[in-house]
Amino acid sequence: MTTNYRYLFLLPLLLLAAPFATRAEVVSPLMTWVDSLTIGGQELLYDKKGDRYFLVIPESAPDETSYEAEVFLKCSDEIDIYIGSSHLKDGATITLNKPGFGKTFKITVYQNWKSIYSSTIETTTFPIVIIGTGSSNISRTKYTDGTFRMLCPNQSQSVPDKVCAKYRIRGATSANYPKKSYNMKFFDETGEKEDRTILGMRDDNSWILDAMTIDKACVRNRLAMDLWNSYATMPYYFDREKKVRTGTRGHYVEVFLNDSYHGLYCLSEKIDRKQLRLKKSTDATSTTEEQIHGLLYKATQWNWTVKMGVNGGPSKNTPPPSYDNNANTGEWLDCWEIKYPDYETQRIDWGPLWNLINFCCMTDQDYFESNVASKLDLPVLLDYWLLLEISLAWDNDGKNMYYFCYDACDKRDGTRMSIAPWDLDATWGRAWNGLNDKQKDAEMDYRTTRKQSSGGIIYYNKLEDSETYDWEGMIRDRYHELRSNGLVSKENLLERLETYAELFYSSGARMREEKRWGSEGYHEDINADIEYMRDWISRRIIALDHQYGYDPATSGTSNVEAPSHLRVEGGYGQLTAHAASPTDLFVYNAGGQLVRHIRLTSGVTTIYNLSPGIYIANGQKVLIR
Repeated sequence: MTTNYRYLFLLPLLLLAAPFATRAEVVSPLMTWVDSLTIGGQELLYDKKGDRYFLVIPESAPDETSYEAEVFLKCSDEIDIYIGSSHLKDGATITLNKPGFGKTFKITVYQNWKSIYSSTIETTTFPIVIIGTGSSNISRTKYTDGTFRMLCPNQSQSVPDKVCAKYRIRGATSANYPKKSYNMKFFDETGEKEDRTILGMRDDNSWILDAMTIDKACVRNRLAMDLWNSYATMPYYFDREKKVRTGTRGHYVEVFLNDSYHGLYCLSEKIDRKQLRLKKSTDATSTTEEQIHGLLYKATQWNWTVKMGVNGGPSKNTPPPSYDNNANTGEWLDCWEIKYPDYETQRIDWGPLWNLINFCCMTDQDYFESNVASKLDLPVLLDYWLLLEISLAWDNDGKNMYYFCYDACDKRDGTRMSIAPWDLDATWGRAWNGLNDKQKDAEMDYRTTRKQSSGGIIYYNKLEDSETYDWEGMIRDRYHELRSNGLVSKENLLERLETYAELFYSSGARMREEKRWGSEGYHEDINADIEYMRDWISRRIIALDHQYGYDPATSGTSNVEAPSHLRVEGGYGQLTAHAASPTDLFVYNAGGQLVRHIRLTSGVTTIYNLSPGIYIANGQKVLIR
């Protein structure tokens, strides 16, 4: 089906005519002369706006001097294709010298040995997410119909053919930025919700594509959430729900929007009923009424009620305003949203949240101290405080938080609330607007500053004043524990930061993101802000060590020499072990706990379902993303 190049002028019409074509129908200039072409099993993805091609390669390829891949090619005998000086032939192997790092390769089409078309190929080790909405613009208020594809370095994780998806612009302030973040939902062909497992994360239909626009380093939210995931105490109902997660996992991807390159994103899970494993509400039957069990609330804007009645609004002795469970909006006071149950289809109840705010602001200190442990999940509150303090998360001390209870009908702890973080991009020395006026001071006393700036959440203020709870001592002891076991350390944080920085660089995504959005004032120099974060984190940990009296010299980890017959590599939710001979593999988390013990045979073994974090496997340190 080879078409002569003189018909190339028809190509723009073909591109407009088939926005929802299947993979085999996608039109690019190269496909004018080629029936099919894959390199290393991956198709060449055409960037219409940039007039270039993308090739997804294995994560290890940029570390090697060359990347060898098998070519599958179908075209007429009169057509010859070269990448650089390498002639592509069906079934042959092509060598790309030093791929990655933003390097480009020239691709040329010859017809009867006359050059008729040339372009460039860029390689990436990040998955590529391909969004299609045709001519429709993605809306801020309702979901827009579209399609989803994903090409991954690990091809078993790819979604090579289009699936049904819907997209909506997400965020309040961030929705006004030129580079948008998106909510994404999967559906089947009949319009029913469809769950999918993405990059080793959870099986669900609802996902987030975070543009990270205001974050100059594109890593703050991910680094802070990784830290939280590594040490956070599980909520009070963990004995009943072992799969609960109070943080999200995420993976960096590059996004194509309607056939054109759109930039670097973080594809991540959501905080919702499923992530928190809250008990489902039950529908009414002929003999029982509808019952509300799990409840999930989100604080979305600054207001005196998100600070539980602290100064700055009405007197702290004033009860919170009334609520209406029948108001079909899912919002209360323009600063709270109910995320579960679904207000559009289920009964909701603002009562437990109202009761918590009323308890915090209306009770005296003695009554508060006697009852706070039954109202709030204190071990989680303690860990959340340290997250705020370590990363200086000013925008999360009230706003950008989730409150939830496992089962409002449970007589044992139905009124008890736990918390989870959200939108941690105003951290590590930057504010919500990307500035670093006050946040650049890595040595600041957060405890004093938070009260001076926002007043802070009243339950933290009352815990600080408590005679029943030695809150300062509890924080100090927990900080010492996390520093001693390595879960919180300058080395740990910087290693995570360096890993992401290296991935941005080696994949070429950093340079592409800067070129795509730098001219609009966003992400113009990612590496410069990562360097700023390196210095800031180092100074912050030193300051907190001094504040809490922790001496790193009194604690350390032993260095274990890695065996020469075993090599381990991290990845997306998995660890790969290359053993030259049978051996035992012991995998420890950063806290020194044994999480896996496997007897390896010689060859390659992959261990799945590992949470993000740093692990020690037979003396070798690996990062699971």
